[in-house]
Amino acid sequence: MSKVFGVGWAKTGTKSLGRSLRLLGFTHHGQDFALLADVLRGDLGRTFEAASRSEAFEDWPWILLFRELDARFPGSRFVLTTRDPQRWIASYRAMLRAEGPPGPDLAAIRAHLFGVDPERATDAELIARVRRHDDEVRTHFRDRPRDRIVHAREDDRR
Repeated sequence: MSKVFGVGWAKTGTKSLGRSLRLLGFTHHGQDFALLADVLRGDLGRTFEAASRSEAFEDWPWILLFRELDARFPGSRFVLTTRDPQRWIASYRAMLRAEGPPGPDLAAIRAHLFGVDPERATDAELIARVRRHDDEVRTHFRDRPRDRIVHAREDDRR
C-alpha cells in the first residue's frame, strides 16, 4: 500500500497537512511522542508497526525517519512542508512562550531533535537545524522528484 508521509519540520504546516490528509479520507497517524521516545532510543519496532496500520503521517517521529520509511514502504510519497525561516522562528518561539517551561522529558526530546537546547539556542542555531533537515530530505529524493512534494506555507509565498 502506498503511503503519504509529511516530513516537514514542526511549525511548517504539519497540522494543516494532517487535517488535509484526513479530509481526503486517509487513515492518519500524527504526532506521537511515545513513538518518538522509542525512535530516539533506537527502537523502531513500534513505529514501523504503527506505520503499517495507517496511510498518512505527519510530525514527530515520522519526519526523522524519511529514509527508513522510504526503504520500508516503496512507492510512498513524502511531503516536505517548508516555511520562511524568519516566520518559522517567530512561530516556534511563540509556541515555546505559550507552552511555558517544558518538563524534563520534553526538554530532553527537544534538545536531541535540535542538537541544542531550544530554550537557550540562538535563532540562527535553530534555523540551521531546520534547513539541514530540509536539505537532507531534498538530497535523499533528488533523483526521484515524483516521490517528494515540496509545499511552502501559503503565508510565506509572495
